[in-house]
Amino acid sequence: IKSDATGNGSVIITTVGSNGDYVTVERYIPAYSGSDDGWHTIASPVDNMTITGSDFFPGANDDLYKWDEPNNIWENYKAGWGDDNLYATEGYLVAYETSATKNFYGLLTNWDWDLFPLSYTPTEGNGWNLLGNPFPSAIEWGTADWALTNVGGVAQIWNDAGGNYISRNAGDIIPSTNGFFVQVSSATNSMTIPTSARVHNTTNNYKSSRVEEMDETLLLTITNEENTYYDVNRIGFRNDATEEWDIAFDAHKMFGSSTAPQLWTVSNDEIFSQNYLPYVYESYQLPLNFRAGVNSTYHLNFEGVESFFPNSEIHLEDVLLDKIIDLREQQLYDFMASTDDSEDRFILHFYGVTTTGDKPELNDTRIFSQHNTIYIQSGQMPKDAYRIEVFNVMGQTVYAERMEPTTLGSFTLNEKTGVYVVRVYGDKQTIVQKVMIK
Repeated sequence: IKSDATGNGSVIITTVGSNGDYVTVERYIPAYSGSDDGWHTIASPVDNMTITGSDFFPGANDDLYKWDEPNNIWENYKAGWGDDNLYATEGYLVAYETSATKNFYGLLTNWDWDLFPLSYTPTEGNGWNLLGNPFPSAIEWGTADWALTNVGGVAQIWNDAGGNYISRNAGDIIPSTNGFFVQVSSATNSMTIPTSARVHNTTNNYKSSRVEEMDETLLLTITNEENTYYDVNRIGFRNDATEEWDIAFDAHKMFGSSTAPQLWTVSNDEIFSQNYLPYVYESYQLPLNFRAGVNSTYHLNFEGVESFFPNSEIHLEDVLLDKIIDLREQQLYDFMASTDDSEDRFILHFYGVTTTGDKPELNDTRIFSQHNTIYIQSGQMPKDAYRIEVFNVMGQTVYAERMEPTTLGSFTLNEKTGVYVVRVYGDKQTIVQKVMIK
């Protein structure tokens, strides 16, 4: 099965249980040009292939790694990881000094792969597991037959061209002979890589995302003028979303190359590369953090502004330059950045409704302050208790409590004079207000 710089060949075996004769499956891998590029995640379409003597055996200036989730480290084959095989369903990270087409050789896999449990170490690798496409064809990620249980619905695939990981949503392609990351939420988890997910697609590395238009969704892309690296972030609103990690459709941020730009949102003290939130009925402020990989001019592009209701407003606040950009009028923002800038550079402001549904009970709620007392006034009696959080200008949580249903509640904030952000969480809505504490 051939492979070159333009893509991979593809085979789908339809006979149940048949894996045929021994087969050679090629994978073209471009060489690196420096320490920060030329990395590729690979996966074997044959099981238990011996590394020693194979094309994938790393030379003196080559690298072959596997991911160790319990210890949150990359293990180098040349340092001795205790095995000499490449296993189907496992992903590996490689870099080679010379561009070459390398061969997998063995019996093709042609059955559903049930994986359970995947490793989960919350104090180390946070449940991130590097898996591999075990078939000699591409697969569609996250369809129903994957049967994800406590496994994130968004996979991450390495994009060498961008120097970053890219989110793969349900129905997106994972190329043949390619690795991908998934994140599990507990030690009790399971998933299946099903034969029904196999499709013909000749991409050999991540190339481009499936085009998908969604209401109330922004796609952010950050590029620079010093190198070709970029990052992508997705932000959206839906009625079944929360501000926490929604395992079915949110993705935590995975950081890429040190010289690539990094873009992520912060919600509930977690960082995201894809973040869906509850619908907005009045206003919402979302921290958008940025890390420059190199000193350069950067270009931040917003797609999808037109997918929001016409009466809503979306503003980008550049905290460093004290600028507000109306994204209805300007979808591309150019700015200078250096590697020692603060990461808390941007805030996204959403005003007006992002849904035509009924307004929840917090819609008539006012938040105001007097001296060091903060008041929560409701136009109607809330049905349930609601959670309150207060943040300082650095984004740190300085107060977090639950308030029982009342039309006028208050609490004292024993903090220094300054501006604080109060966030009130209802059942289906969150409202945010800045207040002054004296």
